[in-house]
Amino acid sequence: MFQRSRPMLLALLLMVGAVAGVFAQTSSTTGEISGRVVDETGGVMPGVTVTATNTQTGLSRTAVTEEDGDYSLGLLPPGIYRVAAELSGFRSDVRENVTVLLGVSSNVRFTLSAELSEEITVTSQAPLVDVTDADLTLSVTQDQIENLPILGRDFSDLVLLTPGAGEAFGDRVALN
Repeated sequence: MFQRSRPMLLALLLMVGAVAGVFAQTSSTTGEISGRVVDETGGVMPGVTVTATNTQTGLSRTAVTEEDGDYSLGLLPPGIYRVAAELSGFRSDVRENVTVLLGVSSNVRFTLSAELSEEITVTSQAPLVDVTDADLTLSVTQDQIENLPILGRDFSDLVLLTPGAGEAFGDRVALN
């Protein structure tokens, strides 16, 4: 019985060897970039987008950090990469000139800090109120003198029409 199954066993071993050779070739013809993303206090940061871009070919691969802040970008052809970590509300962190070698995992750690933004708008318009001059002025026209209902028709009572004049004259109001 062993004699008849021997060719089958040999064929099975050859297929397993060929498949193992293909997997071995994949790890020996590419490299990997992996690492961890943390915040300023050292806490891990899940959900961060990490992108590696080959500076020579433009090839780009993206990964998102796991719950423990770890990421892995595999099957990268050898070369020089620019690796960036980004998350909304945090400053992006970038590593230039990361070298990927055959069969090697390059470890790149990122520390993201909170991004504070504040916008201040400065305009050069004249103020609506002149804070340097406390004088109050008011011009009274002839038409106002003839038509305003003033008791006694005394023109000096027109001074009470000036804003703030009531305070200066003891709140004496002469208007009907």
